[in-house]
Amino acid sequence: MKHNNLIALLPAILAANVMAQDCDMAIAPVRFGSYDILSPTPLRTTTFINVSCDVPGIPYNISLDAGLFANGFNRTLKSDKDTLRYNLYQDAAGTRIWGDGTSGSTAMSGVSGQMINRHTVYGIIPAEQKAIPGLFNDQIVITIEW
Repeated sequence: MKHNNLIALLPAILAANVMAQDCDMAIAPVRFGSYDILSPTPLRTTTFINVSCDVPGIPYNISLDAGLFANGFNRTLKSDKDTLRYNLYQDAAGTRIWGDGTSGSTAMSGVSGQMINRHTVYGIIPAEQKAIPGLFNDQIVITIEW
């Protein structure tokens, strides 16, 4: 079964709960907060995607699309006047782009257990991007297949 969940980055992933026939997915908000264009360190944040299924042992894949303003999986937050590069990763180091398996990205695989499976999403906005202040957003589709 395939299930899509559309969420928006505003600059946060909005919370959503999805009920499905055999599995549930819950997404907690991610809050990038204020971005300092003069800071020499990237802006980092985390959120999670929880997966729980009625029966243990169900294999599943979680994929994220590239968003509305991406070039491949080089994701972009956009305001009415400017853009900021960012990405979503499967690891804190920012080496595994969370995507759909194309353009150098990988989907997350898992197998349902007795408890909720928690998958951390790492959001990173690279340092020292020159941007005009504003509200930046993007839209990401999260798909879980089992």
